[in-house]
Amino acid sequence: MLIAYLTAGAPNIETTKQALFKLAHNGADVIELGIPYSDALADGVFLQKASQQALMNGFQLPQLWKLLSEIDLPVPLVILAYYNQIFHYGIHKWVKTLVDLKVQALIVPDLPYEESSTLRQVCEEHDLHLIWLISPTTPKKRARELAKVSKDWIYLVSRTGVTGITTGVKFDDQIPKMIADLKQVTKVPIALGFGVKSYEQIQLVKSWGADGVIIGTACMQILLEKGVDQLTEWISAISSYR
Repeated sequence: MLIAYLTAGAPNIETTKQALFKLAHNGADVIELGIPYSDALADGVFLQKASQQALMNGFQLPQLWKLLSEIDLPVPLVILAYYNQIFHYGIHKWVKTLVDLKVQALIVPDLPYEESSTLRQVCEEHDLHLIWLISPTTPKKRARELAKVSKDWIYLVSRTGVTGITTGVKFDDQIPKMIADLKQVTKVPIALGFGVKSYEQIQLVKSWGADGVIIGTACMQILLEKGVDQLTEWISAISSYR
């Protein structure tokens, strides 16, 4: 399972539309679309810059809703947003909007499970799945509990820190054991994210028993520096290793 990440509106909304369509038809099994946010704590430097660029270029949520209403993707679409964005928009309105636009799932990286009861209830009412992040610092008991309530797939964070390609930083040594442990309590696919950028890493992650990878910073770096066509070619090539 190859999950490709895009920052909505970076560098502009038309490029996002083109990238969504092309990636969905050229190797991406799932597309994760991040809503630009000025205080995205989980994002590394590059994705923060992508968000800033989108916001500086006038990104507005209605633009994204219009785009998604006009495009019919053959793969699942997942939205990533921070809780403050959802809260200020209105939880019920947010969830209903996503469901109406055929979004399959929602990731809220800064919302702990214990504080998510309202959002969980609304999502359950509308059959919108929440995807939970599990990291090397997540206690084993809590990780198992999150795995048991997961319905779509599990976002396993490869290391502590933020997203991005960081020279010399490897996947946490606990990851293989964490995958094996989670597999004991759930049949939901496990996808590894944060720092995935190469064929070799995908093969390594597969050998550990993970079901997929999430590629974010590498996707956005190619998109912003080389354009949609180059990103499409790269995803098409790397998808053969998934």
